[in-house]
Amino acid sequence: MVVIADKKCAIKGIVFDLYGIWVIDSYKEALEWEAKKYRKYWKDFSRSINSLNGNDIWWKFATGRITEKEYWKKMVEITKSTRMVTELRGKVYGLMIIKKKTVEIIKKLKDNFKLGLLTNNTKEWMDFLKSKKDGKEALQLFDVVINSADVSVKKPDKRFYEIMVKRLQLQPEEILFIDDTERNTKVAESLGMDVIIFESVRQLRGNLAKRGIKL
Repeated sequence: MVVIADKKCAIKGIVFDLYGIWVIDSYKEALEWEAKKYRKYWKDFSRSINSLNGNDIWWKFATGRITEKEYWKKMVEITKSTRMVTELRGKVYGLMIIKKKTVEIIKKLKDNFKLGLLTNNTKEWMDFLKSKKDGKEALQLFDVVINSADVSVKKPDKRFYEIMVKRLQLQPEEILFIDDTERNTKVAESLGMDVIIFESVRQLRGNLAKRGIKL
């Protein structure tokens, strides 16, 4: 049950990120795992394996411009290592696990708020989540689901957030945006949304309580 302790609470909609919030960020985990072998920071490693002739192949993949098959093929071209790419792909799927404690919070919020999901994701990985029983059930909690691969734009492009605002049929000031990346929350904040940078379930509960939303 949710108790709205502050009757002046202006929040009518809550928008969640996906990876790192209620699904393990398996892509990041896979990159971190592989980067350790080369003693590299995962972001530096990611840039080195996702750039082909100056083109960011991850951006193309996450905005639906290339398929997953094309993405991994291009990564093999860059890295010259089919083995490494095969291992990365296996870990991306193997580690894509639902974080049940966060989903429980989302379930409790559903009856009191419009819920949105704004995710930098691919068509294939979203389809995989839908194929999992717990993934499908979690996705059904959201009133609006916007996947970057479906609209050809991703965070932190402000146009991505504006699509969500329009589809939720709310004003930015009525929306609370929850993401685990500060760069993404800054854009939401610049549009007038309230924001929470997710760190843990306990921290999220505390931040919601400060806004008069007690779980």
